[in-house]
Amino acid sequence: MASRKPAKRKRAKPPPPKLAKPKRKAPRKAPRSSRASGNASAHAKRRDQVGAIRRAHAAADNDVLPLPPITDANALLAAACREDFGKFCREMFAAHFVKPFSRDHRTVISKIEDSAIRGGLFALGMPRGSGKTTLLQAAGIWTTFYAHRRFVVVIGPEAEHGKQILRNIKAELRFNDRLHACFPAVCHPIRCLEGKSIKCNAQHAGGVSTRPAWTNTKVVLPALAGSPASGAIVSVTSMTGQIRGKNESASTGDLLRPDFVIVDDFQTPESARSLDQCRLREGIILADILELAGPGVQICGVLPCTVIEAGDVADRLLDRDIHPEFRGERMKTLYAMPSSTAWWDRYADVLRRSLGVDGNIQRATELYVAERAIADEGAVVAWPERFKVGEASAIQSAMNVWILKPDVFAAEYQNEPVKKDRGDIVELPPAEVAGRINRVPRKRVPLTATRLTAFIDVQGTMLYFAVCAWEDDFTGYIIDYGTWPNQERAYFTLAEAQRTFATALPKATGLEGQIYGGLGELSDQILGVAWQLDNGTTARVERCLIDAGWGDSTNVVFQFCRQSAYPSVVMPSKGFGIGAGGKAISERAARPGERKGLEWYMPLPKETRGIRQVNYDTNFWKSFVHGRMGSAVGSRGSLSLFGDSAQAHRMFADHFTAEFPDRRASDRTGRTVVEWFEKPNRENHWLDCAVGAAVAASVQGVSLQSVHEAAKPKVQRQRMTLAEMKAAAQNGR
Repeated sequence: MASRKPAKRKRAKPPPPKLAKPKRKAPRKAPRSSRASGNASAHAKRRDQVGAIRRAHAAADNDVLPLPPITDANALLAAACREDFGKFCREMFAAHFVKPFSRDHRTVISKIEDSAIRGGLFALGMPRGSGKTTLLQAAGIWTTFYAHRRFVVVIGPEAEHGKQILRNIKAELRFNDRLHACFPAVCHPIRCLEGKSIKCNAQHAGGVSTRPAWTNTKVVLPALAGSPASGAIVSVTSMTGQIRGKNESASTGDLLRPDFVIVDDFQTPESARSLDQCRLREGIILADILELAGPGVQICGVLPCTVIEAGDVADRLLDRDIHPEFRGERMKTLYAMPSSTAWWDRYADVLRRSLGVDGNIQRATELYVAERAIADEGAVVAWPERFKVGEASAIQSAMNVWILKPDVFAAEYQNEPVKKDRGDIVELPPAEVAGRINRVPRKRVPLTATRLTAFIDVQGTMLYFAVCAWEDDFTGYIIDYGTWPNQERAYFTLAEAQRTFATALPKATGLEGQIYGGLGELSDQILGVAWQLDNGTTARVERCLIDAGWGDSTNVVFQFCRQSAYPSVVMPSKGFGIGAGGKAISERAARPGERKGLEWYMPLPKETRGIRQVNYDTNFWKSFVHGRMGSAVGSRGSLSLFGDSAQAHRMFADHFTAEFPDRRASDRTGRTVVEWFEKPNRENHWLDCAVGAAVAASVQGVSLQSVHEAAKPKVQRQRMTLAEMKAAAQNGR
C-alpha cells in the first residue's frame, strides 16, 4: 500500500500594514476677542430676558392685590362681631359651635370680652369636655383681627399642646371660607402663602412687603394698609418652655411685648399629683406669665382650667382667698344633684350590669327614659345639650360619671375635688389650710386663750418656730410663726435661704456655736416679750419645746436649755413615730419618777445632761393636729391661723400638708395606727412646729376632756317622786 504524503502546512499571511489616517485641517478660528464678546453679549441678553420674565411672574404671583371684594352683608357682620365674641364664634365657627351656649359658656365669653377690650385677668374653672380649648382658639383670632390686642401668647401644659392649638388656628386662617369672606385683608394673603413659610419674605401688596410669619410656634398676620390686624402676633409656648423675655419687632418697626395671654390647661394629670410640680407651675404663673407685658405693666388674659387634684394649681388659682387677683370662678356640670338618691342607687345597679353583661348602657338608658320625671327631680344641669350617644340627657350623662368615677366627677366635672379620707383622718388640701383664718391680728392673743406655748425646730442653717395660744379644751390659735434669721420673703425653701446662721452670726464658731447663738436670739424674740391681748393685758409663753433630734444638735440643745435665761420655760424634746408594730406610750408602764401625758412622757434626766426631755409619738400628734385643723373654725377644739389673708399662709399650708397619712395594722400587736409619711420634695418644718406647740400645751395641762364630754350624748334623767325612789331602792335590794 502506497504511503500518503503529508499535506503541506500553509503559512499564515501577515496582517496588512496599518495606514495612518490623514490629518484633518482644523477650521480657521475667529480671533479670540471678537468670539468672546459676541457670545457673552448674546448670553447676557438672553439671561436678562429670562430673569425679567421670571421676576415678573414671581412678582405677580407674590402680589396679594387686588383683594377679593367684601360684600355689604359681610362687612356689616364683621362690624357686629367687633365687641361680641359670642356672635363671632357662632357666625365664624358654626361648624365647631353646633350646640347652644350654656350659661357658663356665656360667662366665659363675657370674661374674654372684658379681658381683651377693657383689661383683666381671670381664672375660669370649666368642667372637662366643655369646649374651652375651641373657645380659646377662637379668642386668639377674634382678639387680633379686631386689634383688641396686638401680641397674644398661648401657653399650654406641654410644648405639643400649644403647637396643636396654633395648628388649629392656622387651619382656620387658611381654610375658613366665612373668615375669608369677612376679613379678606387678613385671610387672602395667608391663603396666598399656601402654608409655605418660604413665601413669607417675597409676599407684597403692590410692591410693599406684607412681612408675615408662618412657623410652628408663631404666626404674624400680614401687614396691609387699612387692616386693623396688620402685624398682629399669635405665639405659643409651654409652661416649661421659654416664657420670659418675649418680644417681637412689629411691621411698623415698634417693639411689641405680649399684651394678652391665654393659659390653657396649665397642668397635666402627672403634674397635678406632684406637689413639687404644682409649686413650680404656680411659681411660673406668678413670676413669669404675669410679668410678660414688661415691668410695671399688668398683663391681660384668661386662665381656663380644670381641677384634677385637691390643692393642685387650678384649685389654688380658683380660690379667691389665696389668689384674689385672678377673680376665680368655679363652674360645674351639675349645680344641684337629683333629689331621689334611692332611684339613682337602683339605676347604678342597672348601669353596672348593663355594662358588664351587654357592654353598653342601653338597659340603663331605657330605665332612665321610662322614669325620667323621678330621676331628674331636683337636678340643675349647666349645659342641657351635653350628652353622649346612647344617653338620653345631660343629667343622665353627668350621673353616669358620678356613679362610675366619683373622684373624677368631683374634681374634673364639678371643680370641687373630694378630700382624701384615710380612715378617720382626712388629708387636707393646702388651700383649705391657708384659708383657715380667724381674723385676729398677728401676735395678738385671743381673750379666750388661757395658755401660750411655742416650739423651735432646729435645722442646719436656720431655725423654724411657731407660737400658739390655747383654750383649755384645745381650741388653738397660731398667733405667729417664722424663721430665724427672718428671710423676709413670702415663699422660700430651706435650700434657697439667703440669710443663715453664717450670715447672721459671723463670729460664731462652728455649727454648734451658730445653733446656740441662734437659739439665744430667737428665745429672746418669742420668750422675752409680752404678747398682747385685746383687753390690754399681756401674756408670756409658759412652755417652749426645742427639737433635740436634728443631726448633731442634741448636745447643744440640752446645753442651751440648761444655760438659758428662761430655764423654767424651755425644754428639749424629741418625736418618735410609733407605728402599728410598736407599743403606744399610753400602754407602757410608767417608770419611777417618770411623768406621762397624752402620748408623751418625760423620763428622769440623765446624769450627763441633768435636764428632763419630752418624748412624744409623732404619728399620734400629727393626726391630732390635723384633726384640729380639719374642724370648722370657731368650733370647740379647732385650730386656726392669724390674720385675714389666706395668701399670706401659702407657705405654711404647704409645710402643714407636706405629709400624708396611711392607716396600717399589725397582726403581732393587734394595733391599727395612722402613720404619717413625707411627700417627695416637700418641707414640713412648720408642721413639726405646730405639732410641738400642741404637745407643749398638753404638758401644761390643756386637755380634750371638755371636748369629749361635749360630744357625749346627754342622758335625760327621769324625774321620780320620793315614793318611787323608795320603791326602786327596795327592789334594788
